[in-house]
Amino acid sequence: SILLIYWSLCRLVSDRWVAVTATLMTFSSYYYLYYSDMISTEVSMDLFVVLLTFHAMILYAQEARFGQLMVKVVLTLLVGWHVLGLLVPFLVSNLAKEVTHNMRNNSSGLTSLDGMVSLARSLSVAYFKSRQLLVSIVVLMVTVLILSYNFGQEWVALNAFQNTSIIELPSLKSMFMRTGIDSHLFTELGLESTLAWPSFFEEQLYRIGVNSVPFVFHGISSESSPYYWGFVLYVVAVLMVCLAGIRVIRYRSLWMTLMLTGFCWAIPMRYSTAFHEFDAIFYIGIPLFFFTQLSIWCRKLLSRTLFGIVVLAALLILIMSEVKVNDIRPDAHTASFHETMLSDFDIIRVTTKGENVLIPITDSRVWQTGDNPIYTQFTGVQHGLDFYLSGSGIVFSDQLETLKNRIRSPRFAISRERYDIPGLLTPANRLMFLYDLTIDEGQTLQIQSGG
Repeated sequence: SILLIYWSLCRLVSDRWVAVTATLMTFSSYYYLYYSDMISTEVSMDLFVVLLTFHAMILYAQEARFGQLMVKVVLTLLVGWHVLGLLVPFLVSNLAKEVTHNMRNNSSGLTSLDGMVSLARSLSVAYFKSRQLLVSIVVLMVTVLILSYNFGQEWVALNAFQNTSIIELPSLKSMFMRTGIDSHLFTELGLESTLAWPSFFEEQLYRIGVNSVPFVFHGISSESSPYYWGFVLYVVAVLMVCLAGIRVIRYRSLWMTLMLTGFCWAIPMRYSTAFHEFDAIFYIGIPLFFFTQLSIWCRKLLSRTLFGIVVLAALLILIMSEVKVNDIRPDAHTASFHETMLSDFDIIRVTTKGENVLIPITDSRVWQTGDNPIYTQFTGVQHGLDFYLSGSGIVFSDQLETLKNRIRSPRFAISRERYDIPGLLTPANRLMFLYDLTIDEGQTLQIQSGG
């Protein structure tokens, strides 16, 4: 991603030292440095493909390399949906530009009916030949094909066990939930205030502020007010740049496209982005634009030697920000717990590879082997278990009765309590303990309510 930003800036501003400075400053913020322990690690790849497509847009604008744009658009859609946040403003702005251009060229004939018919005909011909329209059609077709294939595969897999209608597909229901079409879950959890537009936009502005300030200048606490004044300072600077230099900024439509990417993803996906802070990395166009314009001004005002000091200062800020990120990890109240849990799950994942694992998910149930009841304490840890136990089958305790005639009985069970029974397979673990349910052929597995 850093290389793609550098290459893109080299083409947009035609100055590699400005490109280096702006890139270093952009990637010195918290969201780009503190990333290694997130469950949703595919988001970093999504950022890469967004920037890959943006680079293709630059090549198309400068050298008319349409074939490369089409190939990258299709390939990046196969990786993730975040690229739609970039494609939508790009295609809409270019199609609108074509309409404006054609209307301006034919405005003289609008006073008569023949002139209006001629304008409509010329617009139709222009759009029929429009490359932007072709890209739009391809994007729509590829998106529909990917979704249709995934829904079809999921429907076939689920119907092997029980009759499932299309509208009951988990991924389709997830899509409805993340876009807010189906919001009953958020209502049940009392999250309406968090998802209200004022609260949502306040949180997004906060994240943009975090994204726009090198981490070395601020702490990590979410209650830290400096991020707010950092954002205010940033907005004032951007407004000054826009008001004073909008006419001399090259490739304004490309800049605007990248700056809108985060919003074009966050707003339609409000019910998802509101609870996933890492989506803030797609606001990358905003700090990138600011630091690029700031670097251009410094380049014009300073001598080559003094600007070299600015470049070195940007590198130092990135290094110091990274050092500060690493320093806060041992002090974070969840760091030890998280690292211990990952270590325990590493052992469990190897042991349970290819087998079904019973996961108790509520405190109101127990699972029992023989005369030994194992009380559950997995409340709130269900999310991400498919990540921690990749390669193993996961069976939640409340699903066992429903699935027992359709799936192989779980061979293992995980508890957050250690009991001195023969089935304990991971005595050295500290947080997550694995039990073998087949250690005694005569024992039975029972799920029961209450204590």
